[in-house]
Amino acid sequence: MKKLWMKNILLIALPLVATAAMLTVIQPPISWASLAWVAFVPFIIACSPDTKPRRLILVSYFISLFYWLGNLYWLVPVTIAGWIVFCLYTALLWPILAMLLRYCRAKKVPLFLASAVLIVAIERMQGFFLGRFFWRFLAHSQYQNITIIQIADIFGTAGLSFLIAMVNGMLAELIIAARQKRLFKIAPLLKTALVCLAVAAAIMYG
Repeated sequence: MKKLWMKNILLIALPLVATAAMLTVIQPPISWASLAWVAFVPFIIACSPDTKPRRLILVSYFISLFYWLGNLYWLVPVTIAGWIVFCLYTALLWPILAMLLRYCRAKKVPLFLASAVLIVAIERMQGFFLGRFFWRFLAHSQYQNITIIQIADIFGTAGLSFLIAMVNGMLAELIIAARQKRLFKIAPLLKTALVCLAVAAAIMYG
């Protein structure tokens, strides 16, 4: 029983750790920006309708907490209390995102749309209560990609994050479809085509 419990925890934790690691390295000073386009794929896949909600909430909260504690280390010399309080708050956003994605998967909502809407919404909530801390967005990772960031003059950072999150959702959807042996059905192909057109349009505009 204990081994089964640990296995179930790891099945949730490992994908979320992978997402946390990629979200860390896509930003300066490492700036592996290309990983932003796949960073949320493990997260989305981990949010399975078969996963118990309480387990998903707890695991996602603690991994998110360590992610923020590690990435906001520079706040420590300024305010230790502020660092802790802010990280405790922002860590709440991952469980919210995880449960909403789990719900969308259960209701068969297209993940390329659900992921884009929800991830952008979570980014906006990040600074809503505590000093408008609008940092470390998916969009910010692309600061060196001069071509793709040109759409920000129309849609802002939210639009660029939306596009990146949409690609993440599409890739997760393709992986899930492949597991269910429906990869070559018409619906996944149409969704892929739509996302590819959106990316192509952004590149052409840039």
